[in-house]
Amino acid sequence: MAHSTIVRCLKFCFVFSQVSLLLLALGTQGYLLHDASNLNLTSIPRDIPAKATNLILDDNLITEIQNGAFFGADLLEDLSLSGNAITTVGIDSYCLSGTVVTRLNLQDNELTGVPHLKHHSLITLDLGLNRILYVENGSFEGLPSLRYVYLNHNQIDEVHPLAFCGAQLVMISLTYNTLSAVPQFLCLSDTAQFIYLNRNNISIIQNTDFRDLRVLKHLDLGHNRLSVVSGLDVNLGASLEILLLDGNELEILDLQWSHFSKSLERINLGQNKFECIAIMDVVSNSSAYLALVLSEWFYPLVYILVCCNVFSFVPCPKQNIGMESL
Repeated sequence: MAHSTIVRCLKFCFVFSQVSLLLLALGTQGYLLHDASNLNLTSIPRDIPAKATNLILDDNLITEIQNGAFFGADLLEDLSLSGNAITTVGIDSYCLSGTVVTRLNLQDNELTGVPHLKHHSLITLDLGLNRILYVENGSFEGLPSLRYVYLNHNQIDEVHPLAFCGAQLVMISLTYNTLSAVPQFLCLSDTAQFIYLNRNNISIIQNTDFRDLRVLKHLDLGHNRLSVVSGLDVNLGASLEILLLDGNELEILDLQWSHFSKSLERINLGQNKFECIAIMDVVSNSSAYLALVLSEWFYPLVYILVCCNVFSFVPCPKQNIGMESL
């Protein structure tokens, strides 16, 4: 009995010493971590250390973030409230007033809409794993510094065309939702670089989709229900580096590849239903073998993933790709 007690004491002392060293290390670097996770808290505690820069309130029973909840935590930069039961965020959405929070984690809560936050310094907002159905007009207009927003693993089936206006978003994640059409990313022409729309129900891409996204580098449309892709070459050809179209229902790829610039590095076409892939050279107006892409049109291209289809490297019949007149 005495031996087991000593062992438990030693283990506790070791863990306590490691935590102390961690806090000391964070403190010496100008950070103070305050961890109040897994304490069955039902509200934001009032005894947050004034010098705390990182606050973890994960896996509690908190249902609301009241206005002024973090009053006095003037140095707070990183705030995590994942794994709670939050349904309400501030009456006037000034719940972060008095802080300099740049990252807010509200993942895995009970939110049914995007909270209309108003905060000048917030850069990253994680709203994944909630119950959001619709992204409203101006949802982020009170967050002028916002760059990264995670809306993955919700139930979003529609996004208002002006939903992202007011922020300067660089990355938008809408993976694992129920979108049937590509959202309009108005107001993000010169900022959006990474857009993730994989794991939705998107079945068609309109010619106007992704128009004017002049700096978009990474576009993930994998694992949707696309059967035809067109227009991406015209709208995104100048900037796109990575295009992911794997796991769709594509049979024909209707793109004029020479519209893409030499910035393109990767295309994933795996797990589709291709019987053939036509490469249209707009200069000579002739279809070509896919293999030629590596040596001619996309000289800097790193690789094209084409596994798990049923085609061989032969040109598509002209009638299949609207080339009857050639």
